[in-house]
Amino acid sequence: MISAAAINDLVSRHARLGALAYAAAILMLVALNPMLIVDLAQQYHTRNSSLEQLEQLKARLKLPAGSSLGDSPFLEGDSETQASAALLKRLTTASAQAGANVLSSEVEPQANAKDGYLKAMTTCELEEPALQRLLYDLEAGMPLLSVDQILVQPASERGKLRVVIGVSGLWPGAAQ
Repeated sequence: MISAAAINDLVSRHARLGALAYAAAILMLVALNPMLIVDLAQQYHTRNSSLEQLEQLKARLKLPAGSSLGDSPFLEGDSETQASAALLKRLTTASAQAGANVLSSEVEPQANAKDGYLKAMTTCELEEPALQRLLYDLEAGMPLLSVDQILVQPASERGKLRVVIGVSGLWPGAAQ
């Protein structure tokens, strides 16, 4: 280890070297400051643009009525009958909210349910723009539903379509 006397001797012999090292350190700090400020400003700008994009995505994400991101993706019910009823209710509610006139609806017999998927079908009449809203509501809402079948025909009323939609949803109770 270097003794205090040796350090004092070195500093007193090379006084200019110490002052030069101190000045170099100060200059480095002064030169580094603008670079740090520019980097901080870029990070702040990136953060603000990310927040703006997040707000735009939140504004575009309009969840169907009665659902939220926290809902379960599975059909709820203690039995297949209850889960099938929940599936049928979800299907008919989505149809009615899209402005459809529900003509009939049915649940596929539970003996045909494979791998825990329950199926339901509805026949309704609605206007063409409402069909897109209905399909979006069914596939984007909770519980997660898959449109397995869709048949679109012109209805007897002008400007309306007769639509037969078959959907399926997963009921986790079938695995028990």
